[in-house]
Amino acid sequence: MKYPIVVFCLSLLFITSCNSEKKEIKKISLFNGIKVQLLDGENSQAAITDTIQSTFKKYTSNNTRISIPLFKYIEHTDYSLFIGIPVDARIKDFSDSLYHHSNEILIEEKKESKTEYFRQYQLDNTFISEMIIKEVGSTLLFLAVTKNKDISNRIFNHKSFSSRVEKK
Repeated sequence: MKYPIVVFCLSLLFITSCNSEKKEIKKISLFNGIKVQLLDGENSQAAITDTIQSTFKKYTSNNTRISIPLFKYIEHTDYSLFIGIPVDARIKDFSDSLYHHSNEILIEEKKESKTEYFRQYQLDNTFISEMIIKEVGSTLLFLAVTKNKDISNRIFNHKSFSSRVEKK
């Protein structure tokens, strides 16, 4: 009598463990096979308003001739993530001091190769992380802006930021 109950319980346990739902990783496709992983709470369908454009330009149009149209905006309650497409820009152009803000406080800067550049800095009470990726036929600028230092250090450090971008 006990044997069928034990077998039934073990079978039920096995079936339920096999059917446990795995958390689906949300990604958005940009172009040329590049995808970006979305984190919980991020909205990739946010409208690009004049205010959003103005904020993006505040951090990207310094004393430089690099043109960076805003391609995609991802909003979160604690930060903004912008994706721009630099026109005719090289990685070297972003590491050039002319591109930097005169009153920024540099936190981290890495030039991984000729195809990737990362910089994290503080401007007044805002924390900004920039990652530029150059792939065959395209260059992308990822710009994260937050007032929260912990979020900047945890989510938008070089390792975490670059792991969210899936290249071809």
